[in-house]
Amino acid sequence: LSILFTLPSAPNNILEVGSNVGANLYAIRTNYENIGKTVNLYYNEPNMKAKKILNERYPRFNEVEGDARKLHIDNGAMDLVFTCGVLIHVHPDDLLNAMKEIYRASKKYIICAEYFSPELREIKYRDKDGMLWARDFGSEWLDNFALRCINYNFAWKRVTGMDNLTIWIFEKVN
Repeated sequence: LSILFTLPSAPNNILEVGSNVGANLYAIRTNYENIGKTVNLYYNEPNMKAKKILNERYPRFNEVEGDARKLHIDNGAMDLVFTCGVLIHVHPDDLLNAMKEIYRASKKYIICAEYFSPELREIKYRDKDGMLWARDFGSEWLDNFALRCINYNFAWKRVTGMDNLTIWIFEKVN
């Protein structure tokens, strides 16, 4: 999450689409506080159980209702919109609509941290089919939207203890 501080300008309004219980937003808030900056944090979480936990733990985070395919937010309302292990769960038929919503909500930056595969590949998720797809999300963003990739990275499970994720940082060019 320190990758936020490599951006040309620090975002003041940040939305995580698919925030689960808020761990990423909490880490962002902590990093901002550690350098004496404030940030407005927003979340979108359609899972009611996760949303309840998030609201109990972090009542200062602001909700954006809807889901990745339809966010109830004004165009360009957020300096940064990001996903972390969320787009992999969006069915391929719905992916472009979800990406359009994320693009629409962002004023300047989009960060996408997802599983990578050079080709669309379905992966069993908790022994179930039809719930997880890896692909080249970076190319999907660049091929469909007016963006430039300003950075990318890889989070390696062996070091992070989390899943292997490719992280792309995009800036809007319009």
